[in-house]
Amino acid sequence: MALATAVTARELSEDPHDFVASLLRHWAAGFGHSAQLFTAAYLLFHGVAKVTLVTFLLIGKTWAYPVALTLFSIFVAYAMFRLSLGWSWILAGLIGLDLVTIGLIAREWRSMSASRA
Repeated sequence: MALATAVTARELSEDPHDFVASLLRHWAAGFGHSAQLFTAAYLLFHGVAKVTLVTFLLIGKTWAYPVALTLFSIFVAYAMFRLSLGWSWILAGLIGLDLVTIGLIAREWRSMSASRA
């Protein structure tokens, strides 16, 4: 919160109704300890899972496709649950990126299956 206050202080002193500065302060005020823990854990597990699964996909392990689709679907489901508790543009963006990732993995799996047949 202190960082957001420092960054927006000058702008809000010039224009107390500045939309972006007010939004940043509002977002920072709602970013409490539980939100920080969730964000850190989500990004850590998400990153480790992606790096691990992408490594297996790159070396040609076909079992990694359904595992990746399942794991990312679980991430999306959990993130949507968290989103239902309180709106977050960042979390909505992460859900969007995960859905794109799921689509790309599914397309690649179909393509690989078709080329083997």
